[in-house]
Amino acid sequence: MQAAGLVNAFTMRIDAMLRHAVAASFLTLATSATAYETLDQTGFEDFSGLVATSTTWVNEHGSMMTITVSTTDQVSGHYVNHARDTGCQNTPYPLTGRVNGQFIAFSVAWRNGTQDCRSATGWTGYARRNDDGTIQIVTDWNLSYQGGSEPAIERGQDLFSYVPPSIGEAPPMKE
Repeated sequence: MQAAGLVNAFTMRIDAMLRHAVAASFLTLATSATAYETLDQTGFEDFSGLVATSTTWVNEHGSMMTITVSTTDQVSGHYVNHARDTGCQNTPYPLTGRVNGQFIAFSVAWRNGTQDCRSATGWTGYARRNDDGTIQIVTDWNLSYQGGSEPAIERGQDLFSYVPPSIGEAPPMKE
């Protein structure tokens, strides 16, 4: 009887795991479906208009970020560095942050399981709608890193432009 009880408990556990996996799959599909609605740039007021939508942005150096804003103003996503003469390029790094109206703050720790550049960058800025109706995120950034014998901080600015999704584009990477 003990063996039958163990088999029954094992079967129930497998069944529960399968139900959880199916539910997670439906959640992923639902998230992917909403993630590719094109942002109405003309109606953009602030980051609350991006809730539950993944949007992609590119800066003047070709670096790209894909972000999702939650109903609690949390920002999550990933960042792919393409800036010339820098490390940690061409692979996604987790991005986290917060929004408040049209203002945004986000950061990337440059370690992702593939590379570790032993550095971190924080951006702060705001979203603006240009006269032509396009949306950009204007930011200042601080990069902290090991510079020679002691830590250092480099400062700069980035201008991110919204990239509308292309037809047939793959869903954004999930964290």
